[in-house]
Amino acid sequence: MDRYDFLFLVLVLLHLYLAPFTKVEESFNLQATHDLLSHGIFALEKFDHFEFPGVVPRSFLGPIFLATLTYPFKLILQLCHGDEQIPKIWLQYIVRACLGTLNVIALSKLRHSVKRRFGREVSIALFLFNIVQFHGVFWISRTLPNMFAYYFVLIAYSYWLRDDHSSQMKMIKWFTTGLVIFRFELVLLLGPILLLELYRGRIGFWETLRQGVISGLVGLVASLIVDSYFWNQIGMYPEGYVFWFNAILGKSTDWGVSPFHTYFTNFLPKLLLSAAPLALYGSLVDRRTLHYLLPIVTFIFGFSFLGHKEWRFIVYSVPIFNFAAAVGLVRLYRAATKSKISKLLFSIVALSLLMSFLISTSMLLVSSQNYPGGVGLLRVHEIESSQNNVYLHIDTYSATTGASRFGELNENWRYSKNESHHLPQDYARYTHLLTEAPAFHAMEFEILEPVNAFDKIEITPLKKAIKKFQTITNLSGIQEIIPFQVKFAPKVWIMKKKVQT
Repeated sequence: MDRYDFLFLVLVLLHLYLAPFTKVEESFNLQATHDLLSHGIFALEKFDHFEFPGVVPRSFLGPIFLATLTYPFKLILQLCHGDEQIPKIWLQYIVRACLGTLNVIALSKLRHSVKRRFGREVSIALFLFNIVQFHGVFWISRTLPNMFAYYFVLIAYSYWLRDDHSSQMKMIKWFTTGLVIFRFELVLLLGPILLLELYRGRIGFWETLRQGVISGLVGLVASLIVDSYFWNQIGMYPEGYVFWFNAILGKSTDWGVSPFHTYFTNFLPKLLLSAAPLALYGSLVDRRTLHYLLPIVTFIFGFSFLGHKEWRFIVYSVPIFNFAAAVGLVRLYRAATKSKISKLLFSIVALSLLMSFLISTSMLLVSSQNYPGGVGLLRVHEIESSQNNVYLHIDTYSATTGASRFGELNENWRYSKNESHHLPQDYARYTHLLTEAPAFHAMEFEILEPVNAFDKIEITPLKKAIKKFQTITNLSGIQEIIPFQVKFAPKVWIMKKKVQT
């Protein structure tokens, strides 16, 4: 890692610090890592996934690796605290920091390959695009299955860009292992790449097949052994279940269907921001980039046939688009010294990079206020710090907006995420609640404190903004003319059982 990678890592850790909590898509890997750190590998009856298995099973290989990386830090914290209990929320920061660091290291390896083939300036330009894109910084440390697969994809890309035979074989190994264990959809990405490399004669059919089969079997056997044990089910292959559920049964459409063009017209522009037009420019001024862009575009096109669409399904395309944009930026920078038009265009691009960074920062500040369940769980410990006989119920909304087992800080308290309660009397056993429905519990519980979170963004009409601008008399009125206002509202309520009189 060079100083640019270190700066990127600092930015990733800053995002982590400001938004440490996680949401429902990240919950399995985070909860599983917690259980491994807290209970080891033998007390399976205490693990969260048996009570809350999720829609489809997920592999324990990622959480095992994260828990292994985190465990030395846990020992250090225990030594520093002596007999005092370690605040488990600290371990959540460390777990995510470990994942973020791994992905930054992989991205550094990719930048090194870019530097070898396209020069130092292009690798620096790639760094610039990485730091101004919100999703790439905010999510790279989050325990989505996609972010575990992202590490394998980045390493695979770093070998792909080296363009020699030995590296192509390593690329196949990393791609295949990642798709078998974490995200089977990567086969739609690997397929076009292999077809292109076979056409170019860089790899042979039989050696490609052999490398793919061997790497796939290694990943499959590892998953079968580990996941059969942790799920207590012989023959458990989680990613196979996911593929069957989503691709064969088509159940992913239960979460919504988007138009065919959504990835190209909605998600890609949001992911790439200013890199989108520069990637196109880079493909025009340096035809070598087309070799890498064509399989990526084919991957997105193929994925577009699936009805359910999310940005995270195509996040693996971003590094290649950024690389092509970096080539375009460097070419434009060099041309700026020779032409006034090129200089003007470069100035516009530089301004767009700054605007992208400001947009990314704004999205961070808004997104950091989007986890009321996590904030509420920490806050109830602060409010009731002197209480030991607490039985806290965490409702589904709170559990999916940041409340994880890492936030269960008091070993004397009891916690429940029971989802079978339907009547007010079902909650009679609890002393405290984290709930999104305070009115439902108003007869038996009183509100201790609401937890505010992001609600909406209100756009100020231009005519209204101009009218207000004309009436400003001091600096305090400037906020009134900002073209948008971020609004917050109570989303979760901390409640306590009423004292019976």
